[in-house]
Amino acid sequence: MTDDRHIAARLAAKSDLMDIRMVKSSFEHKGFPENGSPISYGLHINPEATMADASDKFVMSAEFTIEISQDIEGETKDIAHIEFILVGMYNIEEELEFTRAEVEAFSKSTGIFALYPYAREYVQSVTSRLGLPALTLGLHKVATDGKE
Repeated sequence: MTDDRHIAARLAAKSDLMDIRMVKSSFEHKGFPENGSPISYGLHINPEATMADASDKFVMSAEFTIEISQDIEGETKDIAHIEFILVGMYNIEEELEFTRAEVEAFSKSTGIFALYPYAREYVQSVTSRLGLPALTLGLHKVATDGKE
């Protein structure tokens, strides 16, 4: 198995989550949904991790972009746009060196799994505050075949 979880396993085994923070947030209400038509959403996540050489800490961030829309008689109606960045700070238990590939794989697997519940809660809260039906994001799935 050569998926991200396998590549990140050594780093995941030696690190622990210290803190999660939201460092950027914006959202825009674009229109109320019409009754009778389902609301859909598109989700894009851009994870990234940075680690200083010879450090016992590293930071993993993920930018989330959600477009909420509704299909009405073949036309797409924009309902809302939500964008935010969550950052997870990790401590490494031992002084070990990790490859860039391990750190990147961690951000796409273990790291995003740690941040995702916070993203789900935030999206549900924001959509409700916008006067929209509370949106619950589906489960986050990591591709095992190398495809996004």
